Amino acid sequence: MRHKPLALLLIPLILFASCNNLKPEFGLATDYFPSAQYLREGIVNKYYQHNTDKEGDVSTYIQYRQYQLTQENELIEKFYNPAMELESVTRFQFVENKLKMLEKAEYYRGDTIPTLILDGGFVDWEGQEAAHSFQKKYSSGVELFYSQSQIGSEDALIENRLAKVFHKKAKQERKYQGDSIMVELNFLTTYMQGIGLYGYELTYEGGSSRLELVEQIPLKEFQKRAAHGVKRIGYIDPRSALDQGSDFELCGAQDDIADYYNGQDKRAEYAGGKRALWELVNKHLDREKLFEESGYLTLRYVVNCKGEAGWFSMEEADLDFRPKRFPAETIQHFFEILYQHPNWKPCIIREEARDAYTYTTFKLSQGEIIEILP
Repeated sequence: MRHKPLALLLIPLILFASCNNLKPEFGLATDYFPSAQYLREGIVNKYYQHNTDKEGDVSTYIQYRQYQLTQENELIEKFYNPAMELESVTRFQFVENKLKMLEKAEYYRGDTIPTLILDGGFVDWEGQEAAHSFQKKYSSGVELFYSQSQIGSEDALIENRLAKVFHKKAKQERKYQGDSIMVELNFLTTYMQGIGLYGYELTYEGGSSRLELVEQIPLKEFQKRAAHGVKRIGYIDPRSALDQGSDFELCGAQDDIADYYNGQDKRAEYAGGKRALWELVNKHLDREKLFEESGYLTLRYVVNCKGEAGWFSMEEADLDFRPKRFPAETIQHFFEILYQHPNWKPCIIREEARDAYTYTTFKLSQGEIIEILP
């Protein structure tokens, strides 16, 4: 792995700086979104969604949200599941400093779910008058009614960036064959300067969920990742893996590798969980090899049915969630820590050990590891 020449690295930075001057026409919300040019080209936000149940157990999933600005200045959001499959499309427009939902279409098992927008107010940057609600009905007969209202907002400073935090309350009612289940939810939704939706914290009786942005991907790059030809979120080409040439082998076929979110309570992970992983990293970390770097460094790999890890690949982003290049020595160091000290638990599905894709993300700030995800 070599660094690109400095001149080549400067070109995209200069282009990005110039397009930052072109702002979308979003009223008071303008500064809390990427540039108009960046939005017109299309961006995809990669998030980790951390779900905590009533027993305190945490599970983490990946989701992707694509944002694109139309010539009519409407904002289109496309939601993708961990396998990069489209699940919904929502059309928004800013009207008098309010983000309003105009239309929503959802897709489930090949069906389009009819969604009736009753009230489109989604976020109010000026006052507290945003309220939105919708109804939808599934082919199974399940009916869902959802309503949400904004009850407050405040300015914040997150990682030296201005942010806007919106407080919301919501109700979700699900009806099926005469039975009805009502859930009340509380949201803290955050938009960050120049970034857009940074994440949210959601609480409800029996659990909570936290959405965390980890990378902002140009649409063309996302389309390239999604078009790898294998229907797996974590597909890794072994010919370009960091450990290519090793004796790592799968237990099954390459097209039968499970995804990281399979296995329920027995996912592929480091034995002993995050605490043990922190201990491993702290024991073997050479901070001089971090070079005061900041950003998100994600190692993706396969853990086979024997609890062996291989086919390591790398994804890199800066703290502004844009693609970046870490020094080759930094990448190699993190790879070696995980690769040379194997202690993995395989994914268990229906009481059978399986090969599975998984990942570990290191969040760095000025040469210090401040978080390991998920």
